[in-house]
Amino acid sequence: MRVTTATFGIITRTFGERDIALDVFRGLMIIGMLIVNHPPPTDQLFLPFVHVDWNGWRLADTIFPGFLFAVGFSIAIVHGGAGAPTLSSATVMPRILRRFVVLMAANYLLMNFPYYTAQFSIRGTLANIAWCYLGISFLALRLRSRELWSLLSALLAAQWATYYFAAAPGFSPGDISPAGNAARHIDDLLAHSAGSSLPAPADWTPTALPLLGMTCTTLIGYLLALHRNHIGRLMLIGFVLVLLGQFLDYGLAINKTLWTTSYVLLMAGLSCLGYCVLRWMPGRIAGSKLIQPIRSAGMNALAVYVLAQSLQRLITYVKVADANGTTTNLRSFTYEQLFQAWMPGKPGTAIWLACFVVVCLGAAALLRRLDLRISA
Repeated sequence: MRVTTATFGIITRTFGERDIALDVFRGLMIIGMLIVNHPPPTDQLFLPFVHVDWNGWRLADTIFPGFLFAVGFSIAIVHGGAGAPTLSSATVMPRILRRFVVLMAANYLLMNFPYYTAQFSIRGTLANIAWCYLGISFLALRLRSRELWSLLSALLAAQWATYYFAAAPGFSPGDISPAGNAARHIDDLLAHSAGSSLPAPADWTPTALPLLGMTCTTLIGYLLALHRNHIGRLMLIGFVLVLLGQFLDYGLAINKTLWTTSYVLLMAGLSCLGYCVLRWMPGRIAGSKLIQPIRSAGMNALAVYVLAQSLQRLITYVKVADANGTTTNLRSFTYEQLFQAWMPGKPGTAIWLACFVVVCLGAAALLRRLDLRISA
């Protein structure tokens, strides 16, 4: 493979073989993010594309773990695998750190766009991806696959035990309600140790313990990528992970917000099976014109995500006047006046989302036509 790099290594021209199934899988996850994260201002949404309120899962809850699974998978392909001689810290670590910085910088820019108030946070979708990428890349440099499997088992067991046995003040052990779960209590303790005396807000999103679960999801993707040439083995592992996740659900509920152990295993299993299906029919995928926009999105996932987030912010902040002279934002105006007016209800919402996705995929197709990839 020959790679020519420009603009500090962020924009690259890449020529060579790629894992088509992984590109398509990542593209499907990005499209899922566009649909789930960028709906118009309405509750007229098809239920599979809405996150569950707390315990349980829907199609929407498979998207982000699927993307983290793909991140781990990509690390193994790019870096050569656990304990491989090509994994030299001196040559690989600068690239790892550069990608980490790019993701964190993108997270900062998106959080503050378009009104930059210097708000910095280590949380957020891109920040979570960055931390998982950095952690798994570093572990891959230091440990071999057997050691990583042992570490994964220990981390999952520790997370499960924390949720199952830890007791937040005023709640019984094993309580994973929004107010009484261990993740919220741990975040309160961390905030207190950092000098804050305020409890977590009502719309609090867990940080430390769920991030551990996200790291495990990424690590599973990395470890399974080492067996990517044995599809039968991967499918068997995928089925086992799904069954384990469903079994553990009886003792510790599947929960995306808390990223519980049962959720980690179930989502990793579903992601593994999804990749296997795509890998099983590479000829149809490679030759299908309908698949190419999806693959383009998978090859430029960071660019598509940043574009979608930026576009969402712009159409939310840009103000227009409707027929009654009332000022509203462009997002609401286009949805209500151009879509709901002639296709009310959920079908109109679906068409609005389809148009949003087409715009983003068009940008990805243009980047592929120019043979440019925004690295992350």
